[in-house]
Amino acid sequence: MIELLVLSVLALLGLIGAMIVSYYDPSFLRDFWPNFFSDFFVGILIAGLVSWLLSRSKRVSAKMSVDASPVGKSIFLLRFSIENNGRVSFNSDEIYWHVFIDGNLGMVGDLSCTVTRPAEDGYHTYSEDLLRHPLFPGRTTNVLTVRVRAPRSGKYNIYYYLSTAHGLFPKGIKEHADGGFFFDTLGKMTVSLIMTYYCFLCNENHDDSPTEEHFIPRSINGPEEQWLPVCKASNTRSNSIFDNDVRDILYMARHQDTKILKRTGDALLGDGTLKRYKFSYDEPRALEGEDAFHYFFDNESNKKIPSSSVYAIKFSVGLDQKEQETFCRGLAKMSIGALAYLLRKEGIQSRKIKLLFSQTSIDSIRHFALKLPWLGTPIFHRFSLGRTDVLSRLQRSCKNPLISNHVIEINFQEKKLIRIEGMLYSKYGWQLDLSNNVFIDLGVLRLENAISDMSAPEDLRDLTLSPDSICIINPQYRGQKPTIPQGWRNSRDD
Repeated sequence: MIELLVLSVLALLGLIGAMIVSYYDPSFLRDFWPNFFSDFFVGILIAGLVSWLLSRSKRVSAKMSVDASPVGKSIFLLRFSIENNGRVSFNSDEIYWHVFIDGNLGMVGDLSCTVTRPAEDGYHTYSEDLLRHPLFPGRTTNVLTVRVRAPRSGKYNIYYYLSTAHGLFPKGIKEHADGGFFFDTLGKMTVSLIMTYYCFLCNENHDDSPTEEHFIPRSINGPEEQWLPVCKASNTRSNSIFDNDVRDILYMARHQDTKILKRTGDALLGDGTLKRYKFSYDEPRALEGEDAFHYFFDNESNKKIPSSSVYAIKFSVGLDQKEQETFCRGLAKMSIGALAYLLRKEGIQSRKIKLLFSQTSIDSIRHFALKLPWLGTPIFHRFSLGRTDVLSRLQRSCKNPLISNHVIEINFQEKKLIRIEGMLYSKYGWQLDLSNNVFIDLGVLRLENAISDMSAPEDLRDLTLSPDSICIINPQYRGQKPTIPQGWRNSRDD
């Protein structure tokens, strides 16, 4: 209280001056003392108020907080942040944070700076680090994200303290004689971990065990770590509608990867008749002169026939009508899956995602993805397949445009509209527009997955609606060469 000290010195000097004056004029003190004490007390009050205001303007304070969200079966994501709730900025390297996580919460994954140590109320997982950037008043910054496995639903205590250039926070921390701290004096954060999760496929909350939904299927190089918790019923239904067939639908990508084709085409039999067959073709075996066709199945009877009875088979490069429908259902799931996944990464809470997904536009596309009956007003969903322009733009914007990529880009910039553009294997592009009345303060979110072992196509031309066809002559055919129908195009000069 420097201001009070200065005021006291001035008052003392005034008092000495008054004593000197009263020596020459005895009547002076009769009027002086009442005025002196009243002015003195008013001065103290004003000085105290000024001192309090100045201290408030220079208040230094910081605290930690934690946000918990479920990400899988009994697994939760804990995001720790530091807030500068004072009025003074912290410079770089001025905050050294320390966190003690309840030892009942098992760590999922590696965290190099974490060790386990005992405390007064049991074991805790300890983590510490230095905040490398400034933290201004009123700002919050994330400092730690960990996955934990909870043994049961309940409340768990997490303790912390901040060692700063301005002292320890929270204030009042007491130290042990050996240099440690009493836990009951540290900052305390309590998290409630409830074994519930939000399923974006059924748009409901559940309290049972979730399954992992890789919205970009693993069978088409979807990343292992990109998944969402969903209920078992929705996951099973989605797999049966799209996931089990997607690799065969995107057969050109499969062929580039394994040199094997699984497709349906028109088979030319020895008697010159045409019949629809499912087939599997192994190109490396063909190059070695071996039987390249693993099987032919009659589409009508689903009976296998000998490959030696098929002279040639012709199939379209683009997807047929049935494949397009299945593909669109898969694109619907991938689009809303990427939407939910990216919103969660941005810290959007499940309740807001559920509100977003409850809108007619997204709810109807969810029904379409799962092949569920839609009882509302019929809605036409335009997927804009075959978008070479989208394909070209997304591929050019990739970190490595020389290899194949999966990209899903979600744009919130247009008012009352969510535009989703994507591509798979840099060969199949699409665009989907969804009306939206839920305010999301985000610009463009992007999910980019490089497929490092597959080079990008030389010609960035979308294959989804390609009118081209490919004809393969069976080198193992036994019999007379039938007449090849006019319009068939051979893939090699046989």
